[in-house]
Amino acid sequence: MTRPACEEVAATAASMRLNHVGLTVGSLEASYDFYTRVVGLVPFGAGGRGTATARTASGIDVLETDSAELGKLTNNPGSALRCAFVQSPDARLVLQLVEYVVGGEKAIEPGHTRPGSPHISLYVDDVAGRFAAAAVTAPDAIASELVQITPTMRSFYLTDPDGVPVELIEKQVAS
Repeated sequence: MTRPACEEVAATAASMRLNHVGLTVGSLEASYDFYTRVVGLVPFGAGGRGTATARTASGIDVLETDSAELGKLTNNPGSALRCAFVQSPDARLVLQLVEYVVGGEKAIEPGHTRPGSPHISLYVDDVAGRFAAAAVTAPDAIASELVQITPTMRSFYLTDPDGVPVELIEKQVAS
């Protein structure tokens, strides 16, 4: 990139910030439970996108839509979905959980070695405590042991209900 082009990108990037991260899920209820109960994200209602249009039997506020505009946006005419939002306790991350009820496709097989596969990494204050809690509440979700990955960072991986790796990481004070 040439110098003027870099400056132009920098000028427009100053007005850019993360809105949300969306994850297409196989079961809205299972993913919502995992991200709130196991990971520690908190409910975010309709995610600032208006009023929830429905509530699941388990009490999750969801937005449901089957609009023509959604079909155009996602290149998936005739699709219908429902979504719920969770966020980090400090509100810096919003995660949209999307379940297609019409027009969904076969699930992918996510994993660290598969190109295009995501993983989510979240800083936590007490990674050892989170690991111990997960061992009790969701032992099948634990995908690694607790590892000291650098002199100042400890981490472990969970696997969400759709196989997406979720890393909980703690930055420690150097001794």
